[in-house]
Parts: sequence; C-alpha cells; structure tokens
Amino acid sequence: NTVNSGVTIPSPGTLTGFTWSYNSAVTSTNNPDTIVGPWTASGVYEYVASYNTPCGVLTDTATVVVSILHTSSDTAICQGDSVELFIDFPGTGPWTVIVSDGVGIDTISGITVSPFFITVAPSFTTTYTVLGYMDASGVLIPSGLNATVTVHPLPSVSLPGFLPMCENDPPMVLSGGLPTGGIYSGTGVTAGEFDPAIATVGSHLITYQYVDSNGCENSADTVIEVNPVPVVTITGALDTICLTSSVTLDAGAGFSSYLWSDASTSQTISVSGATIGDGNTVTFSVTVTNTFGCEAEDHVSITALDCSGIDDLSTDKAIDIWPNPASESFNVLISGVSGEAVIRLLQSTGAIVSTRNVSLNGNTMMEFSLGNYTAGVYYLQIITKNNIMTEKVIIK
Repeated sequence: NTVNSGVTIPSPGTLTGFTWSYNSAVTSTNNPDTIVGPWTASGVYEYVASYNTPCGVLTDTATVVVSILHTSSDTAICQGDSVELFIDFPGTGPWTVIVSDGVGIDTISGITVSPFFITVAPSFTTTYTVLGYMDASGVLIPSGLNATVTVHPLPSVSLPGFLPMCENDPPMVLSGGLPTGGIYSGTGVTAGEFDPAIATVGSHLITYQYVDSNGCENSADTVIEVNPVPVVTITGALDTICLTSSVTLDAGAGFSSYLWSDASTSQTISVSGATIGDGNTVTFSVTVTNTFGCEAEDHVSITALDCSGIDDLSTDKAIDIWPNPASESFNVLISGVSGEAVIRLLQSTGAIVSTRNVSLNGNTMMEFSLGNYTAGVYYLQIITKNNIMTEKVIIK
C-alpha cells in the first residue's frame, strides 16, 4: 500500500463498490458525496466511507461533532406580565451566550447551570435571538434560534358612576360595565346585584373585571353611596277617641318633606272623632323624606266611639283606684258596669303600656303591678261597647 515515486494513482473507472455507512448501516452507495443530518440530539457522529478495490477494501471515517441548542418556543403574555425563557446548552459548562432582543445585544458569561432561565417582561411583541454560544472549550458556535414573545394589550374596561341609594332600597342589578360579560364585585354585591341593606350606610367601591379572548384582564372601579333612611314615629295618637274629641298627630321635626295619608304636607295634623265616624277605625300614615331623598313611613290606627252616655266618673266614682299615687302596684274597683271590656294603661303621651281583655260583672276589682314603669302621670282607660271611661293614675 505504498505508492512508489513517480507512479500516478489511476482514477477509478467506476464507483461500484463505494458506500457510506453509519453504525454499520449503509446510508449511501456509488456516490463519493453524502448529506448527513439533521440531528435531534447533541453527540459525536461517525460516518465511514468504504471502497472495494483490487488491492482490498479501503476505508476512511468522517467525524461530526454535533452541539444542539434548545430554547423556549414562541409564547404570549398580557401587557404588564412577565415570562421565563430558557436556553438548554450542550457540552460542558461554564457557558457564555450572546442574545439579542432586536434592539441591543447582551453577552452573558459564567453560566454554570443548564437549562439557563431568563425572565423577560417586554412591553411590546419581541423576538429574542441566540446569536451564538460557547462551552468550556471556548469555541464560539453561531446560532439563530429564537423565541418570540407576543404581548397582547389589556382590554379597555369602563364602568360608569351609580346614583346614590337609600339603605332601604331594593337590591339593584349592576350594569353599564364595558365590554359586556365581566364580573362585578364589592361589599354588598352578590350575583351581580348590589344590596344597600347588606352594604350599610357609607361609600362602597364597586369593581368591574373583564377577561378577553386572550386571557388578558383589566378592571374599572366606581363608588356607590348608600344614604341613611329617616326614622319617623307618630306621637300624640290614641287608639280610641270620643266623637266629640280630637288628637294632634305629630311626625316629628327635621325632615325635608311630609306627606300624610290625607294629603297634608305639614309636620302635624289634627284628627277628630267626628271625621272618623262612630265605631269606625281609620289608619293615618305619614311618609317623610330626608335631605338625601330617602323615605320612611309610620302609621297609627284610631277608633272613634260615641261617649255621650258616659257618666261623670269623678262624681259617682264608677272607677276607684288606690293607692293613688302608687309605687309598686294599685287596685281598681269598677262599679256599675257589666259586659266585655278592654282595660288599658296609657302614658300621658298616649302610648299604651298595658292592655287587658276582661269581663265586668257590675262590681269588678283587679290589681295592676307597675313593674318597671317610670314615674309620671298615666291614664287608666276602660272601653266597653258603648262607653269609654278614663281615670288618672300617678306613679311615683
């Protein structure tokens, strides 16, 4: 196998018997050139060329060292978010990598861990490219691998303001948030409804959140103001009055407006037994409005009776009360009256503090325990089918 000086090696007249093989498997025949790759893994790949000649089989080996760099694939984020990209290096560290974001070029050296992660937060769609890298051998290997981070803009979300509500208003269905299809949240909000009674009086932040088809989320806020409702109590009322008497009903001061059931708009009204009518019961109501425009209502019922047959009790003593003044209890003797009756103890304001349904037998005695009643002037009232009798009681 030695070529003597001055001897020219003849060119083969044919390539019959020429092969390329890899791992003992023939990959190509009768062709001195062959294309190898692509490769899916880093490593050392040996390709053997063989040629059968009259002098025997001639062979030679071509060795290809393959280093494959792996990087993140394309991804997408929402504006304001971040994402981790990685580079998986072949070979032995430490590594150095040259990367570009299309604007600038950075060289990162001394990397000891593979894969190597980089957190990026672009404000617009950006392609990150690995221009080249090298391992501990110091050989720079060019690359063009890249990953594009698509940045989706946040949806434009709006929420208009809401009118103030009163604490006793019914729940309100929240609406107006754009784009439609979002979710409302906040104090007093359940299933898209705002309940002022649950939220209570005050300022409450309502948030509208919307997620678009890219999974990007944005929100808008506004405030709902819940106003207090007024508290109204009618004073001066009696459950029963005579046809010849009257009472003044008072809704109390401090409200912006008043509206009684008889269309009166003043703080007080006068109610006469003659207007109610003998044996009739009429309910009087008033609706008041405060400075916030919130309303409240109270009502009382008054019955009118003909008292013309009532004797002068202060003269014939049809009702005897002792002791009077009283501290812990007092006794009552009702004389000359028979039949079903209602006995009530009233404060001087007309408020009822005690009621009894009794059967009178012409000479009936009973005891009243005062309990925790405050000191003052009270009235004991006996109401029968035809009469109303009243006596003063002083509690000390």
